Amino acid sequence: MPAPALSLRLGAIYFTYFVYVGASGPYLSLYLSWLGRSAAQIGLLLGAMQCARIVAPTLWAHRAARSARPVRTLRISLLLGMLIMAMLPFVDSLGVMAAVLFAQALCAGGAMPLVESLTMAAVRARPAAYGGIRLWGSVGFICAVMLVGMQLDHFGVGSLMTTLVVSLLAALGFACTLVDERGEHRSAVEPWHALLRNRAVARLLLACFLMSMAHGPFYAFFSIHLAALGFSKTVIGLLWSVGVLAEISVFWMQPRWAARWSMDRVHAVSLACAVARFAVVAVCGASLPVLVLTQLLHAATFGTWHVSAMAILQRECPEANRGQAQALYMGVSFGAGGMTGSLLSGAAWDVLGAWTFLGAAVCALLGLLVFVGRGRMGHRQP
Repeated sequence: MPAPALSLRLGAIYFTYFVYVGASGPYLSLYLSWLGRSAAQIGLLLGAMQCARIVAPTLWAHRAARSARPVRTLRISLLLGMLIMAMLPFVDSLGVMAAVLFAQALCAGGAMPLVESLTMAAVRARPAAYGGIRLWGSVGFICAVMLVGMQLDHFGVGSLMTTLVVSLLAALGFACTLVDERGEHRSAVEPWHALLRNRAVARLLLACFLMSMAHGPFYAFFSIHLAALGFSKTVIGLLWSVGVLAEISVFWMQPRWAARWSMDRVHAVSLACAVARFAVVAVCGASLPVLVLTQLLHAATFGTWHVSAMAILQRECPEANRGQAQALYMGVSFGAGGMTGSLLSGAAWDVLGAWTFLGAAVCALLGLLVFVGRGRMGHRQP
């Protein structure tokens, strides 16, 4: 169990960083639309960010491993991410804007795998304590989606940039309260591609890629879809908040359900819930009660899905390689999967509209088939 002071500091970084995520994830597409960008251009710009997130986790994790100073690396990541984000309002060209968003995601995108690695090291003796620290990220996210929606209604979409820069600055401030532990040099850690020799890890990563690909159109166009249906930005924020409240409950209750159920089965059920969630949004996405129910499924499609993926990686990978495994997981899933989903949805949205979410359901179904093909559904997290 980590010291209370360390838990609070890590929780504060999760909180402030996910204020940034909660402000950018649901609303950055609205900001780009406010700037006059088309759906295809928004898909391209968000895809550029996702492309950076493919390499950012592994790049920063490799640097942290070689320097044996992950906290200093975390500070650099947050500082650069904040400074580059502050440049966005001053660029106009589509190409330059794509380059700025790529560079910003390359820097800021390295922060979370570093924080996850620091947290998993802190809870090594009691893995179930992870949820109690990680839930502060969800609290930060829900505060952002609720309050930023109201902020944009009152102060305009252009005010979004202030929130993004200030939240990254706050995360940097809390990162400065952490101290690197002095230890032996860790340059002997195996390269990331060595992890793929484990077929169970490789199949898990492929399933995670497909799951994140399924979420690509959701994160890129769900807010735009709701706005087109006539929902206010405040209601859009509240709908995002419903999903995060469900996610928080999963993290809070992790010690109870993680001890009772196999992580492999939890992961499979999470994928199945994603199939149902996106199919229903595609078919019945204009009904507010239905939208609330689908947002509650976020407890499974992100909450239990992410926790079970981290637990399976902890089980399957040697301790020396777990930081690299977590970085690879984030790069393959949130990076490559999210980028592919954003690009394809950007190309499909003008033609298919909300039916694009049905394609997301198909991706989640493919991920479920890949994962259950591992044949390891009886394993339990120790």
